[in-house]
Amino acid sequence: MLLLAPAAAAAQASLGPGAGRVVIRRGTTAITLAVTPNSSGGWNTATVTAAVRGNPVRRGHVHLSFTMLAMSMGTQRFALKEVRSGIYRYVGPGFLMSGDWRLEVEVAPRRGRPFTADVRDVVRG
Repeated sequence: MLLLAPAAAAAQASLGPGAGRVVIRRGTTAITLAVTPNSSGGWNTATVTAAVRGNPVRRGHVHLSFTMLAMSMGTQRFALKEVRSGIYRYVGPGFLMSGDWRLEVEVAPRRGRPFTADVRDVVRG
């Protein structure tokens, strides 16, 4: 069961290895996270779709954080750009090496409470 939660209590879902997409829902709120090619050592594309009551979260603030679970490498945090109504994208480096990563999606709508989703991602080279 996948859950979406307020910022204080994030939810869990899984991706990888390889390109993947996950939908996290709770009540009337939904986040979709897609990562391609989902590999280390190169650029990846992360796309987040956010909706509340079926309506796209427009002009919100969306961030994606990458944290390596096996060792202390710090956390990389990126602001995603809205490319279409309720669809946000990041293109660039993120995974410094193969392994298990924690991806945290933070969505702050212009109105309403912010929410987050935690995704465990298995990344290969």
